[in-house]
Amino acid sequence: MNLENVKKINKLGIELLGFSTVSNESWYASSALRVVQLSLFMFFPIPASLPVASPRRSKNKKGEPCTLLVNHRRLQTCKVSKKLAVLGATGQTGQCVVQQALQHGHVVVAIVRNPQKMKISHSNLKVVKVNIFSSEELVSHLEGQDAIISCLGFSISFLSPVTGYLDSMKAIVDTMQKVGVTRLVTMTSWYTNGEASPQCPWTIRWVLLPMIKSVLLNMQEMEHFLTNDCGDINYTIVRPPGLVNGSCTDKEFRTTLNAFSVTLPDNCDIGLSGFHVSRADVARFMLNVLSTDKWDKKAVAIALI
Repeated sequence: MNLENVKKINKLGIELLGFSTVSNESWYASSALRVVQLSLFMFFPIPASLPVASPRRSKNKKGEPCTLLVNHRRLQTCKVSKKLAVLGATGQTGQCVVQQALQHGHVVVAIVRNPQKMKISHSNLKVVKVNIFSSEELVSHLEGQDAIISCLGFSISFLSPVTGYLDSMKAIVDTMQKVGVTRLVTMTSWYTNGEASPQCPWTIRWVLLPMIKSVLLNMQEMEHFLTNDCGDINYTIVRPPGLVNGSCTDKEFRTTLNAFSVTLPDNCDIGLSGFHVSRADVARFMLNVLSTDKWDKKAVAIALI
């Protein structure tokens, strides 16, 4: 294998390790983890002939294969202006959501922990600093909204379990119930269920997933909370694969309902590209689910063809 191929393969491996699942990707941005990631692929480059496993058919809670598989090239843009509250609005995915929402004519309240990180300015944008774990602080900002979009992300901790996803969602739901808002769109990740991990390449299964296990477990706890304890909340849980930077496209989404990765036909192999999606395209999907009831009270894994 020549040096140029090694560089390309290592770069691809790092992109796979960029399977971040969190909107602010603070864990991935940390210098220490960057060193770990780069070191792993410096000493253990991915073989050029690495076979990539295609996601297998997922099963629902009853053990039955999921039957809903939807391909759509251009999602219907919500044409009616809405009032949206976006949590985690200064994260990389959150800023994509805010930017696209404003472009679509929506009125946005960006609920953030550090207003200085918000780089977007617009007459229909209000930026507020709020303790996202406090229902009392959230009340005045969620009241009167048509929908809540959460792109919150929390750092990996190697010394203690991650709890931010569940704790923040409990505060959000409590506030929504108080003010009478019912529509919620939130994002988690592929592989929040450990049973899905054997379906992915070894670089993700044996390197990345152990590193972010506490994040995935807390995401799973949040999902269980929404599906089991929030009967009055019209939620949609969006599960993307690895997040990368890139422009918004009009590429076709492949979606699999109530699955922890995207289901593909038995004879289909999307290759490594199927294991990541741009944050801008995730934002596109999250906003467009507001224009349909197809994903009401459902979790959906997404990928780009």
